[in-house]
Amino acid sequence: MKRFITSTAIILCALFTACKDKPAEIVSPDTFEALLITTSNAVIVDVRTEEEMKEGYIEGAILADVKQDDFAQIVSGWDSAKTYFIYCRSGKRSRKAYATMEKAGIEHIYELKGGFKAWKEAGKPVYKEEESN
Repeated sequence: MKRFITSTAIILCALFTACKDKPAEIVSPDTFEALLITTSNAVIVDVRTEEEMKEGYIEGAILADVKQDDFAQIVSGWDSAKTYFIYCRSGKRSRKAYATMEKAGIEHIYELKGGFKAWKEAGKPVYKEEESN
């Protein structure tokens, strides 16, 4: 019986230790928008390319192309006390960005489910830089 209790305790400790990393908070466009409105220290990060961002973006977003070699270095300088809202075109690159941000010690991250494509399909506001002639 002692062996069973000891084994169970070891297994539970291992499980709790392995599960300490919190999963990404992947949220719908509606939830993403609502959280943006209610979060005072929100930073919106578009992890697409500059060319993609020119096609449209979420108001207030900063560009941080996850494909750039210095993305991890850039992220390491960000304020970990802030809450970050990240998106890409469809969700794959934001998953990579999330992992990099988490490694840099950023804990408060929301990822837009379905990316910018889902944002547009949900009828959310899209902004574009005005071209100067």
